[in-house]
Formats: sequence, structure tokens, C-alpha cells
Amino acid sequence: MRAGRKFGKTFTAVRVARDWACDARGGDYVLVAAPEYAFLRDQLVPELMRAVPAEALRGGGWGAAYNKTEHILTLANDAKIILRSMDNADAVRPLSVAGLVAEEFSLWSRYAWEECVRPTLMAKDAPALFIFTPKGLNQAHELWARAAAAEPGYVGFHFTSYDGILPAASIDAEARGLPENVYRQEILAEFLGDLGGVFRGVRECVAGDLEEPQEDETYVVGCDLGKTTDFTVLCVLKRSSRALVHFERFNQLDWEFQVAKVRGASSRYHDATVWLDSTGLGDPIYDRLKSLGVPARGYKFTAETKRRLVENLALAIAERTVRYPDVPALVSELEIYAAEQLAGGGVRYGAPAGYHDDAVTALALACWGLGRGPSSALPTADGGRVYQSRGSNHDGKE
Repeated sequence: MRAGRKFGKTFTAVRVARDWACDARGGDYVLVAAPEYAFLRDQLVPELMRAVPAEALRGGGWGAAYNKTEHILTLANDAKIILRSMDNADAVRPLSVAGLVAEEFSLWSRYAWEECVRPTLMAKDAPALFIFTPKGLNQAHELWARAAAAEPGYVGFHFTSYDGILPAASIDAEARGLPENVYRQEILAEFLGDLGGVFRGVRECVAGDLEEPQEDETYVVGCDLGKTTDFTVLCVLKRSSRALVHFERFNQLDWEFQVAKVRGASSRYHDATVWLDSTGLGDPIYDRLKSLGVPARGYKFTAETKRRLVENLALAIAERTVRYPDVPALVSELEIYAAEQLAGGGVRYGAPAGYHDDAVTALALACWGLGRGPSSALPTADGGRVYQSRGSNHDGKE
């Protein structure tokens, strides 16, 4: 089921899961899977609490029926609804489920679906419902194409935002000022390839593997510092090939821990220059790194400087003058990264609500640190070559 923004996808998802679980046998699992834990916690769980009546729960109430640690809801018939997030997709590998509801399936990594979740359906030939707003031509589009071709076992439903639970006037207000391609993807739920996002050609830049430091090579580090529930991400690019060679993502937010990790990455990659946010929270960490002798460069974030940073990365991806391995956390963030038209006429860049863009920011900072100097040519899809244009490098505190 592909549907526009605000259609009521989560409303639909949990009620399908509830009905399947009510019809299941005792001990069976119905898996409800979301792309990120924050989505599971903030949207799926509250909606599930509204959808399942007390008399359908074991013990007659949510408190007795819901295991908060395991995120398992047990019904009166002893069937279970199990909630899982795909930022830890390997956790579902031991399961054999009686039904799957895949929330925001277009935001999943291909690894999560093909290697972790899909095998859980096989033993019981279980039904599955895939709910999503399109995001490029990924695995969601591939399954939709099967339904569109009327393949046995597949059926598709297409709803725009106007078909959902909100009044048309509210959808019009939400859509006002959106670029046409964003409107078509987010409101009309059309498949648009790369046109629905900021970065075009994300998959074409996937190449190679992460690697250890190499003698006689120089590197640059991009660092996005975690705030509250965010992750800290380190991206290390090799100057000669403009390739990502090191990627770290962690949510230990102690300042000294972060300083040690950043300092260690810089030291390991031949005292690489570190580009990081020096606005607000980042400023004392930037100052601390400088005091320790780390070659750090600060980037002050404003609406204008963020636009320049994002557009520099977008150009590098479009021209294929940056490359990165198939790192799921990075590639998925690049694919869903969006531009939102603001009422005042400006544009806000970032991840959709409930998702992360830490890896995008770290990669963008590393690319900014590389500047626009000459680099190796990267192959295009048709076998040609794309060469990076020459220009000034970025130096100093932005």
C-alpha cells in the first residue's frame, strides 16, 4: 500500500496487525516493523494502545499484556504482536512469524528486508502488508511493480494524502509551496526515482569498501556531534580518490568520550583535519579538540551555510565525484533526505520527522573539507567518465 503523507498509514498498520493477531493461533507472532526505534516508540506504540481494546489483551489491560523491554504485546488468545525496528534488523532473524506489517517500507535498507525480515515469512507462508510513501525506486517500488503486473500473490493499493483521514483543506495547507516533484511524491504518492529527494544518484556512488589508513595518503574527517537522542557520526574521506574509507556511528554522548573518538580517528588517519559543527553544543568540543592539538576546523551552521553545505554534497553525488561503500545507515539517510518549503519562502533541509540525518551531515562536512580540487574520474552509468571541476579549496573556520 503506497499512500501520501498524513494518509493514516500507522493507523492502518496497527489495526491490520491487531486483526491478524486476533485471528492467529496461540503462540503465533505478528511482526510490526518500523525503520527506526524512534518511530516505533513515538508512533507505533501509542497507536497500538488506541487500537487494541482491553478485553482483547491478556490480563485485561495494557500493563499486564505489554512487555516494555521486549516490545511484545500478548493478546487474550496468547498470540503476540512483536514490535521491532530495522536499525537493528538482525534481531528478527530467529523469528518465524504468522504475519508482517512493514511500516514505512521505502525507508528500510535492502539488507533489512532481504536478509533479515523476508526469511521470517517463509516457514508459515505468512501474509505481509507493506505500507509506505515512495522514496525513490528501491525495494518498495520493486514489490509495487509485482502488484501492478498482477503477479499471483500480490495486490496493490494506492492512496493520495487526500484519500486519508485529514480534511482536504489541511492537506492543501501542508502542500502549499512544495516543489512539484516533492508534492507528487509526498502528497500524491508517485514513484519519482531520485527526483523526490535532495541527492540524485545516491546508488550510483556506492563503490568499494572501508579501508585502513594507507601510507602516503591524506584524509579528511567529517564529524556530526550527537545531541540528546541523535548519533555522533564520523566519516573519513581519502583525498586522492574522494572515497569514504572509515565510518563510525555511536550514541554515547559523554563529551570526553566523543572527543576521544574524534581525536582517535584523526590520529589514526595521519592527523587528518576534522571538520565539525562549531555552533552551540559543538563549540566547546571544537575548542577542546584544538587545545589537544587536533587539526580541527569549525563550521558555523545557519540556514544559509547549511544550504551551501548540502548543495555541495548534492553536486558531488550528482557528478559522482564522491564514493562510499554500501553502508546502510549512510545510504538510507541520503535517500530519504528532503527539502521542505517554508512559509517565508526559504527551504529547510533534513531528514523526515522521526529519522536521523547525522551521517549525511558528517559526509557533507568531509566533502566540504575536500574542497573542489581535482580528483580521480569516476565512471558514469554509461561507461563514460566524470571529472571534478577545479576551484578553490575550503580552508579555515567557516
